[in-house]
Amino acid sequence: RLRKLKPSAEATVKIESVQVDRAPVIYEACVQFQPTVDTLLAEQMKQLESSAAELGRMEAEIETQQALGALEDAAQHPLERSQPICPDGGRKF
Repeated sequence: RLRKLKPSAEATVKIESVQVDRAPVIYEACVQFQPTVDTLLAEQMKQLESSAAELGRMEAEIETQQALGALEDAAQHPLERSQPICPDGGRKF
């Protein structure tokens, strides 16, 4: 069984000192990296918008093809005279 060791007060001060010394360096690195992050994010947003637009075009093409298929089916199988044009016999008008 491992026991948890408490750092000494001196070790705690050294750790905090290192963290304080590194903070400005880390902050500066983040500031310098921010434009790169912004650029990458903007590129990702453009790609996402482009993908969404392409998906919309593809869905419209599918609907157009389905409508064309339904039209072709209707042209190949015209209504027989015994079939009413309106299912309710035109009574709703």
